[in-house]
Amino acid sequence: MKKTARTDSKKKVVSKISTVKKKSYGNKDVLIEAPIVSSYNDQIRPFFDTVERLRNLNVMREDILLPSILVVGGQSSGKSSVLESLAGISLPRG
Repeated sequence: MKKTARTDSKKKVVSKISTVKKKSYGNKDVLIEAPIVSSYNDQIRPFFDTVERLRNLNVMREDILLPSILVVGGQSSGKSSVLESLAGISLPRG
């Protein structure tokens, strides 16, 4: 199978990954962000922040519709997987 950026990003998705990993360097413990959290912070968070700023400006009063989505389903039914597939990004789990 040929490797693509999309298959590489899907391999980074690990279910139930912790948001912070602990690494030891010598006698010091250092906390680092897990890759999935970094991906979320770099790619998705700015989008949500922009939408929130627009909501705070009451742009909906001007008949400008802001994006919204609702996903309903039981626990572990694949809701995050569907959103990840549609958006092409990794979402935080847990």
